[in-house]
Amino acid sequence: MISFWLAYAIPALLSLITIHRRYLSLLWLFLFFSFVVFVGLRHEVGGDWGAYVRSYESVKYYSFLELISLSDPGYVFLNWISYQLDGGVYLVNTLSAIIFFSGLIVFCRAQPLPFLAFTIAVPYMISVVSMGYTRQAIALGFVMFGFRCISAGGLKRYLFCIAIASLFHKSVVLLFPLVIFYQHRGLVRRMFSWGPFSLIIGYLFFLDHFKILWLHYVEHQMQSDGASIRLLMNALPSLLFFIFYRKIKRRWPDDYLLWFGLALVTIVLLLLVNFASTAVDRVALYFIPLQLVVFSRLPMLFSVSGGRATVIRLIVAYYALVLFVWFNFATHVIYWLPYQNIITLDIF
Repeated sequence: MISFWLAYAIPALLSLITIHRRYLSLLWLFLFFSFVVFVGLRHEVGGDWGAYVRSYESVKYYSFLELISLSDPGYVFLNWISYQLDGGVYLVNTLSAIIFFSGLIVFCRAQPLPFLAFTIAVPYMISVVSMGYTRQAIALGFVMFGFRCISAGGLKRYLFCIAIASLFHKSVVLLFPLVIFYQHRGLVRRMFSWGPFSLIIGYLFFLDHFKILWLHYVEHQMQSDGASIRLLMNALPSLLFFIFYRKIKRRWPDDYLLWFGLALVTIVLLLLVNFASTAVDRVALYFIPLQLVVFSRLPMLFSVSGGRATVIRLIVAYYALVLFVWFNFATHVIYWLPYQNIITLDIF
């Protein structure tokens, strides 16, 4: 557990102090390589560790063409590369971590308080998602690239990122309709064109996959422990977004509509959590960036003398509490502890 607290403490400290601009790039490189090693070279950490090991070992039974025709060809391709290099599941996880943290850091650096945004990601997005749901973590990395693109006005680049992400986890296609929140101008036209078009494309290309998801997650009523709590973690920044909507719109006019859309959908998902908790829980993973955006912008709505530093400290304390609760009360935390890394495995 000490490893996870150290992983939280480093960016938390960086978010609380003033750093000279000349050191920023060096610090981000340090965070990138440190966390890639932390996540990518973990040993027997994560609830689906055994499943991912079996996924890697199954590569030897198929030809390359057979492999890429299987579900989630992007992740299968990473396994194929690792198998050719005899890198084991560790190389697969490292490549996955490189993609995930590249997207996360690009996304965080676009926020007004980048290190605070990264700190917010540690308790759940990094500690749980990137170590427990590897395929979705890769997809989330590309999603964050996409969110950065759409915030900067790159609609086509957003669609490209979501398309690539869908090669690692098909559930990402549900984010295609977010193009309607691209910008305020032409919103109604996009709602009646891009929205239905995205849903139809997703339905046609991933019909069989959605049938399986519906069967397991809805008809069989698969339940996720703690789904409501994780949805509430997204709902809190959504509520804050609506409370401070006018100030956020005025200060960040380029992408406020995107986060308005995500906040709105988050509230809808919260209402559906009792209907299909596992399905809603998995989709909500792609909405975690909303936490990073709202909480890293919230302090900027206060003046320096009006409590900005206090708000930052409260946010850091809140996510420290989240980390504490997860590692002391989560049902499946036994699969994350003790943390082991292949670098230190033989030493200790």
